[in-house]
Amino acid sequence: MEKDLRGAMRIGIVHFMAYPDTMSGNGPILESIDELVADDFFDVIELTHIDDASVRKEAAFRIHVAGMDIAYACQPIILSGKLNLHSRDAEERRKAVNTILEKMEDAVEIRSVGIAVMSGPDPGETYREEESKLLAESLRKLCSRAHELNPDMDVVLETFDRAPFGKNCLMGPTREAAKLVEQIHRDYPRCGLMLDLSHLPLLEETPEHAVSEAAPVLLHAHVGNCVMKNSANPYYGDNHPPFGYQDGENTEVDLARYLRSLYDVGFLNSDDPPIVSIEVKPLNEQLRPATIGNVKRAMKRGIMKLNAME
Repeated sequence: MEKDLRGAMRIGIVHFMAYPDTMSGNGPILESIDELVADDFFDVIELTHIDDASVRKEAAFRIHVAGMDIAYACQPIILSGKLNLHSRDAEERRKAVNTILEKMEDAVEIRSVGIAVMSGPDPGETYREEESKLLAESLRKLCSRAHELNPDMDVVLETFDRAPFGKNCLMGPTREAAKLVEQIHRDYPRCGLMLDLSHLPLLEETPEHAVSEAAPVLLHAHVGNCVMKNSANPYYGDNHPPFGYQDGENTEVDLARYLRSLYDVGFLNSDDPPIVSIEVKPLNEQLRPATIGNVKRAMKRGIMKLNAME
């Protein structure tokens, strides 16, 4: 299965997490892109906004010359701007939608295969149903515009945790997110979910459960780790430590279970390989090569463990 499995996905890397200095839209963007395009382990680079238009154009050019794809992530924009696509305040909600629509233009410019968003803060049980409906309305607006700009571009909603020491987002449990997105998916088949292995412990979900719930609308997957039990750990919460790191929740066995679940539901396939990106954050610049190398090896060993499950 190993050869088939590797050919059944396009392995990506979340650029702005591996190079946190670029998350603001500035920093060593081209230098870091040059490091990643030279690494044939990766097929996709996930970018967020790049302030300088000329740098954005050049970054995309280098990635495409390397024969790689680009995915566009709005999560850092939403978090840093405290945007909320389901705010009960109509003006705040409009601001969030318009900001993402502006970034969608950038995504189209750099020929991104998809654009990812996330929900805002969990409002609590009293307002969850109301705000879920507002989120659906906002997603429909985004999908409508995406279809006009590029009918082949995915619009994906990433599920996050509802933990007070994490991101504490509305979406949220996989079952709820899948139910919401399924309604939109009927009209906009390019609308789907993004699952992240690092969020599953924070959601108290297993890989098997989450993948099964998300399967009908799953379009994108992330691989990562988290720390829950030690608040003194620098990676505490949703901060993407490498595998094997002290206090980390996910092991390579969990990664293998995740990959196996993705394979079993047909998400991983050689006919139309989906994106499975590693998301890992180095504690400092000096540890970046080791940190990225860690997750690459974990992916390889996860595939080997998956074979052993046969």
